[in-house]
Amino acid sequence: MKKFRGRSKFEDAVANDLEERGIPYGYETTSYSYLAKPYNAKCFDCNSTAVFETRSYTPDFFLDNGVIIEAKGRWMPKERKILTALRKSNPELDIRMLFMRDNWLTTKKLQRYSDWCNKHDIKWAVSRVPMEWANNDAEILRVMQAGVAKPNQGEYK
Repeated sequence: MKKFRGRSKFEDAVANDLEERGIPYGYETTSYSYLAKPYNAKCFDCNSTAVFETRSYTPDFFLDNGVIIEAKGRWMPKERKILTALRKSNPELDIRMLFMRDNWLTTKKLQRYSDWCNKHDIKWAVSRVPMEWANNDAEILRVMQAGVAKPNQGEYK
């Protein structure tokens, strides 16, 4: 089997963890378009600053149930801006953040990565993809109907 090589050691660790737990995934398999406001741009015809351009972004991991996972070690302002624009242009996508650590966003230590995600209603985790993210709702229903797990009696794992 060919060893996975991502763009970072953290992506390698995430892929290895998913494989070890038997969670099927795709890596950078799909790109999405989004609208971005170029810096200091103006319309040639009307001189308006309400100018946008179409850009493309490719998230890191795709789970079979439609969950999209963006894995980050260091999360820069430009990347947060891209995520905001991507979600605004594609509200149907279920994009979630996986951080190597829940670092501080600011040097004054006023906000962490998790705080930013909570503020923007983005699901997030640290270090490892939670099993709940990988669970397929149809599979959970099938197991519950088979009597293996009953609702409201503990977690399905």
